[in-house]
Amino acid sequence: MDPIAILLIVLAFLTVLLVVETPVAMALALAGFVGVTLTGNPSAAWATFTAVPYSDTAVYTLAVVPMYILMGMLAYYARIPEDIYTVAARALGRLPGGMGAATVLACAAFASVNGSSVATAATFAKLSVGQMIKHGYKPAYAAALVASAGTLGMIILRASSW
Repeated sequence: MDPIAILLIVLAFLTVLLVVETPVAMALALAGFVGVTLTGNPSAAWATFTAVPYSDTAVYTLAVVPMYILMGMLAYYARIPEDIYTVAARALGRLPGGMGAATVLACAAFASVNGSSVATAATFAKLSVGQMIKHGYKPAYAAALVASAGTLGMIILRASSW
């Protein structure tokens, strides 16, 4: 089959799956499965569909993520973020975007210690979004700020290896 035809069929299939509100991860996986199957090798498609999810997630570096999330939850229930954000509000609150800057700096510090963007974003989503909302930030802005600042772990890790 022509590669352009396969591409159009897979994109049409993906569009249909997304329109009927299939979760994005499942829609992408199914569209990829259909695409590899249409190339004429269904056994390779099945092998990829069954092996890749395990091999991509069964890595040692992801083992630390639950522990950092646990650490973040313990800090949350110990009310440590409330104290930290109270100090940050007093120190940086007069500056425009002071709480946002404090969140980004905290994410950078945390990410430089652990090097995991996933752990940083998950931990600070619970720790700081609620505090930022209490200090007048819009919920969508607070979540977007933490999500983007969470990626600093990968950037710091890559920059330190140069």
